[in-house]
Amino acid sequence: MKDAPVADSLERLVLVTLGERAGRADGCDAFPSRDTIAATVMADPKTVQRVLARLAKRGLIAPGDQSAARYIRADRRPVVYDLMIPYAWFPNADRMNAERAQAGLPPLTPEDRPDIAPPPPKNRRSDLGKSRPAARGDSQSPRPKDSQSPRGSGHGGTENPERGDSQSGTGGLADPRTSPVIIPVEPPLPPHPSTAADAGAPTREGGRDAAPKTGIPDALVGTERQAYEALSRIAASEPRLQLGVRELIRLAPLAVPWLEAGTEAQLRQALTAGLPAEIGSPAGLVRRRLLDKLPPQRLARAADALPEWCGCGDHPAARYNPKFRRGPDGGQCEVCHPDAAHVRA
Repeated sequence: MKDAPVADSLERLVLVTLGERAGRADGCDAFPSRDTIAATVMADPKTVQRVLARLAKRGLIAPGDQSAARYIRADRRPVVYDLMIPYAWFPNADRMNAERAQAGLPPLTPEDRPDIAPPPPKNRRSDLGKSRPAARGDSQSPRPKDSQSPRGSGHGGTENPERGDSQSGTGGLADPRTSPVIIPVEPPLPPHPSTAADAGAPTREGGRDAAPKTGIPDALVGTERQAYEALSRIAASEPRLQLGVRELIRLAPLAVPWLEAGTEAQLRQALTAGLPAEIGSPAGLVRRRLLDKLPPQRLARAADALPEWCGCGDHPAARYNPKFRRGPDGGQCEVCHPDAAHVRA
C-alpha cells in the first residue's frame, strides 16, 4: 500500500481502506461499502466511486469473488475487490499459494499478477513559476483629507475628531452613540437530570467499558429483554460476533420469535454455525440469519386439544387419542369401561 503507484493522496487512502478490510493476506475479498470508504477517507461517496473506477482502470484493483459477501442482503451487497499486488512483490509467494490451495483457490502467477504501470503525471498549474502582482493594502490606499472622517471601518462607528483645546490631551476616540449599552444576561440552564444523577458516580477509564451508560436496555421488558440477554451471551462467547449495545437492542425484537419457537441453544446454533474466518459486519450477518433461518412455528400438539384424561385404565395411548379419554357426557371412556359404554347406548 505504501509503494502502490497511486496518482494522489485520495487514491492512496481508498487503497489503504480496501487493504485493511481485505479478507485474505494476499489482498483478496475486500468489500467495504462505498459509504464506509467515504466516511473513512472523509470524501463524498460519488468521489469515492470515481476513485475506485480509476484504480480499477489502471489495474490496482479488480472485481473479486462476489460470493464472499453473499450473506449480505442483495440490494445492499457491496462489490468485492481484490488488490492486484504484483507477483514480484510477494516475498513468500510459495507460502501464499499454499494457503490459497488449502482454501480451494488457484495459485497466484506472474501472468495473473503482472507489474503495475506508474501513475499518470500530475497536471501542473498554468501560473506555476510566474510572479504574482502585489496586492494593494491599507498602506497603499489614499487617506481621506478631512480629519473628521473616520479612519477605519467596521470598528463600531467611532470617529477621530480634530484635536483642540476642548478635547482631552490623550486624543481618545469619541463614541457617537447616545444610548447606554445594555448587555443581555441569559439565566443559566438547569442541570440535566441524567447529569445530576451521575455526578457522584465514579468514572471508568479505558476499554469498551468507558462508554457512558445509556439506560436503553432497562426499557426492554418481557420476551424482548430475554432475547437481548440471549444475544448478549451468544456474542460474548463468539469473538467474531462483536455486537454493541445499540445493535443488540435493534436485533432483540428479531430474536423473540426464536425463543418463542425454540430454545436459546437452537438460536446459538443458527447464529454461530459455519461462520467465516473474518466478518465485516457482525450485526448484518446476525440480522440476516435471524430473518432467513427462523424455524416454522410449532403446531399445537393434539393432546393440548383433547378432553380430560380418564386415567382409570392407565392406557398408554390415552395421552394422544381422544377415544381413550373421558366421554363427551363426562362419563368413563369406552375402552377402559366397555360396560359403561353399553349402558349409555
